[in-house]
Amino acid sequence: MIVELYENLKQNKFIMELRRILSSKWMVAIILALTAISNIYSLEIPIFYAFMVIVILTVLFNDDMLPCFPIACSGYMTFSKANNPLAKDQLSIFIKGSALVQLYIIAGIVFIFALSRIVYDIKTKKERRTRPKLLYGFLLLAIAYILGGLFSPMYNLKTIIFGLIQILALSFTYFCFYYTVDWKKVNKDYFAFLFTGIGFLMVAEIGNMLIDANILNYGKSFSRSKLSTGWGHYNNIASVIIFCIPAPFYFATTRNNGWKYILIATLFLSFILLNQSRNGMLFGTIIYIISAIATIVLSKKAERTKSIITLLILLILACIITVIFKIKIQEIFASIYKAGADDAGRFEIYRAGFKHYTEYPIFGQGFYRCDSFRWGIPYTADSFLPPRYHDTYIQILASCGTVGIIAYLYHRYETLKLFFMSKSISNIFIFIMLMGFIMISVLDCHFHNFGPGFLYSALLILAEKVNTKEAQ
Repeated sequence: MIVELYENLKQNKFIMELRRILSSKWMVAIILALTAISNIYSLEIPIFYAFMVIVILTVLFNDDMLPCFPIACSGYMTFSKANNPLAKDQLSIFIKGSALVQLYIIAGIVFIFALSRIVYDIKTKKERRTRPKLLYGFLLLAIAYILGGLFSPMYNLKTIIFGLIQILALSFTYFCFYYTVDWKKVNKDYFAFLFTGIGFLMVAEIGNMLIDANILNYGKSFSRSKLSTGWGHYNNIASVIIFCIPAPFYFATTRNNGWKYILIATLFLSFILLNQSRNGMLFGTIIYIISAIATIVLSKKAERTKSIITLLILLILACIITVIFKIKIQEIFASIYKAGADDAGRFEIYRAGFKHYTEYPIFGQGFYRCDSFRWGIPYTADSFLPPRYHDTYIQILASCGTVGIIAYLYHRYETLKLFFMSKSISNIFIFIMLMGFIMISVLDCHFHNFGPGFLYSALLILAEKVNTKEAQ
């Protein structure tokens, strides 16, 4: 922003080098590495200060805000298990006044700088003053979320605020970076590079979580309930890593020696299996298979052969490992075997949710009517995070009624239209990534979790602005 106001600064060697570093792929890697360090070593506050500095430097000196994009995608994954404010031991730094004051100051500074850049770019960049293709769908969802529970006894200021935060989490990345990034200069491989990096971030965080749960030194008493981190447990973690599986397959399709990227995708699948979310294991495997088929179909002839051979070798190795380490595998997945096909009370929750919908079918009963706490989810009357129905569609029907489901379906129509407008290889794999997220949200409410919403809208803006024919 300052550089654009004072043209002579563009020739300053220090600023030129700073802009080069900010716009490089190394900055993406640095941000993801900082996220992993924060999560593993409980260094949230120092890392937040580092992110704040990156935002300030980007806003003041870079020609757009693309360097901040990875922060928006991965920032919430910084929270460590030790500093989870909801933990029973109450040792989190985020229940202490000094840490909260610093957090508020950092958030305030980031907000001011980001908002100033949004206003500046909209005022000065005429070419960016276009209508986002997903505007009306997001607008309808916002109305449905804010009015969710209208005319029911549950409608109050609390549910309005929660609905507002829900839609902001779901659409913030999309609208913020729509107006503040020069998307024409962004490489079409950016989405795959970023989400492959996030995949490695998840491998690091899941690996740390498994070590913390003592996965290598336990007997059959081990329970997957031990698998949690500061920003979510195994189900929430699965909703993030399922985004990442197709990304290396894109490189396997478009680059030489694609077999190396198939190994990376297999690494991601292995960790989603070790993460032990049944939904993640099921839909992660399905997305892996779909991505592999897409790679085989879309690859060039020589690369296609290499990919098929690699996949066959991996399948044989998986069979051999299963046979040799059968007992150990049974120990590792003991709680999965025990759970089996048990619905964990989901169908009872679904019936309750549909009953809530029939009682107030127009606007639903808001986000705080769900009775799923009866099935073991901790919940108190003053809790801001409500229990969920474990199904996106039941959640929308019960919370926002017919108005909500119409808004969701229109939003889904706009997103599908977006992909059919540009059938590039990039968008095919982004579509597979979003399909995985939609699938896993059928048996859980990840569409309404704050964190995955940032990744969801990030993919949508990348699909719309980068991976179109004119951008390529």
